Amino acid sequence: LVISISQTEEPEEDVERLRRVIQTLKGYPGRDTVSLVITAGGDRTELNIPGTAVGYCPGLAAQLREILGEENLELEPRLI
Repeated sequence: LVISISQTEEPEEDVERLRRVIQTLKGYPGRDTVSLVITAGGDRTELNIPGTAVGYCPGLAAQLREILGEENLELEPRLI
């Protein structure tokens, strides 16, 4: 699961949005790895979230889309 977050001019709102994302992920434990792609000032940084694995399902996707918007969530198959 790849979650994209763009930094805004409102750092407090950005932190709250990230907190909500992490809290939502914790509610769906599973085996799917999670990466965050943070965009700030034209730079992209991809971060793996160690110790966090989710069970991707439509309910999780719906909650994340509500927090982040449709364009900020993608399911990306990766070879291990």
